[in-house]
Amino acid sequence: MKNDINLEKLQSLVNEAPDAPQPILQEKDYLNREASFKLELARVESAVEYNKTLVQNNKERKKYAFLIFTFTCIWTFFIFIILFCQGFGDNKPFCFNLSDSIMITLITTTTVNFLGFFLLVTKYLFHAKSHYPIDKIQ
Repeated sequence: MKNDINLEKLQSLVNEAPDAPQPILQEKDYLNREASFKLELARVESAVEYNKTLVQNNKERKKYAFLIFTFTCIWTFFIFIILFCQGFGDNKPFCFNLSDSIMITLITTTTVNFLGFFLLVTKYLFHAKSHYPIDKIQ
């Protein structure tokens, strides 16, 4: 008799229990929401780091733009002094007289080297290509 009562209680508990697929679906839904949350969190963290990188890059660009401008001014002044001293020849102290071919070679080679350096630095600092890492997260 004792066994019959326990069996009846078990049957009533089983009948009252929800179907097995419902908890599984709820767990899958929970896991999907958790995975979506983690993915969105990774995207936000990636965007924050990317923004920090952009701020740091902008500071560096401003600094190097100023340095390039300063270097350009100094270089222009240097070429002007050479032309000025060449123009006055031997009449003034610290002036000189160089042949035309030497002056052309001096100004051309140094200017080409300077422009090559200038273009290299500016192309690196101010490139238009942007790599946004958030697009790579799936």
